[in-house]
Amino acid sequence: MPTEQELFKKVSRLVTDMIILADEGDEFCQHDNCHLLFSIIRDSAYRIKQELERQQQVSQLSISCGCR
Repeated sequence: MPTEQELFKKVSRLVTDMIILADEGDEFCQHDNCHLLFSIIRDSAYRIKQELERQQQVSQLSISCGCR
């Protein structure tokens, strides 16, 4: 079973892949609906990244206070 840190790394890689995909998609899109799709993907990636950073901070606080 993966550790919390391993899962955080997987999420981080997923976010990076989503941002790269959105950038590539925007580069080759030829209509607005396509740009909308990749904008949603990019926005979702940044929201996930923001939540991941929060969770990592909570995890660090839990470890440093001995709450685990």
